[in-house]
Amino acid sequence: MTPIRHRLLSHFLSVYRHRQIGRAAEAEGVTQPAMTKSIQKLETLLAVPLFERQARGAEPTKFAHILFRHAQRIEDEMRYAVTELANVSDGLGGRISIGVGPSLSLTVFPACLADVQRRFPRVAFDVVTGVNDQLLPQIVDGSLDVWAGSVHELDDYPELVSTEFGVAEMAVFCAADHPLTRATDLAVKDLEGQRWGFFRDDVIGPNVLRDFLAPFGVHSFETGLRCDSIAQLFGAAALSNLLIYAADTLAIEAEARGLARLSFNQKLWSFPLGVAYKPAAGDLSVVRSLVQSLQAQSLR
Repeated sequence: MTPIRHRLLSHFLSVYRHRQIGRAAEAEGVTQPAMTKSIQKLETLLAVPLFERQARGAEPTKFAHILFRHAQRIEDEMRYAVTELANVSDGLGGRISIGVGPSLSLTVFPACLADVQRRFPRVAFDVVTGVNDQLLPQIVDGSLDVWAGSVHELDDYPELVSTEFGVAEMAVFCAADHPLTRATDLAVKDLEGQRWGFFRDDVIGPNVLRDFLAPFGVHSFETGLRCDSIAQLFGAAALSNLLIYAADTLAIEAEARGLARLSFNQKLWSFPLGVAYKPAAGDLSVVRSLVQSLQAQSLR
């Protein structure tokens, strides 16, 4: 079989992701006829159809889905190889993209990032904060390299490996004058019918909350707000009747923003904290350093 050139795989990945020849061509900086020719050549080499041309764009075939998994792995390996070579030959250079959970972003992560930056002064770090429902798919598709945050329910991401470094104990916060703050023996069942604030893309969190509340006889709650940042959640809860939940390590930050932590006569839920990444990323010295720093910070 004739070897497949990297350019053909790169063009294939772009069409697969954009679902349109024109957009893929624009993203790759080539003409639309050149992009079409690349796809046709790849289909000829593989002897299978990769896309069905439709009015709304290029729809991947079952063969394209298979090729995508392997081509993406090759792309990842090349990208990580470039980063690792830069580490060695260019004074520890390269680029790494990190997704961070909201709680870690306000607690241990800044110190860990500063520690890793000192060790790798020429590495460019791209950091984005969000929830795992939002950012773990970006690890899978290669938009991000590493996730640091909740590693609860990673079964949907068999492509990833994870390293745990701690446990986040959850706490419930509300405005300092919320009626629940006046309860003398607050029980979980008292949360029946309360209004909550959640992150916009958080699917797992509300489901975990629902599963936790059900055994205590709480079968209904309202979603009063969805927003993009923990600062917005804190601010909205401090000025309304919303409840929010967050790691108990954020208690000082929450109280500084006018929130009160509710004390229950039952233990609340928790989830494991860790780092998740593709196996190839785990070979990068900068990723290993980040994992070690997070593990060390969690022990303090």
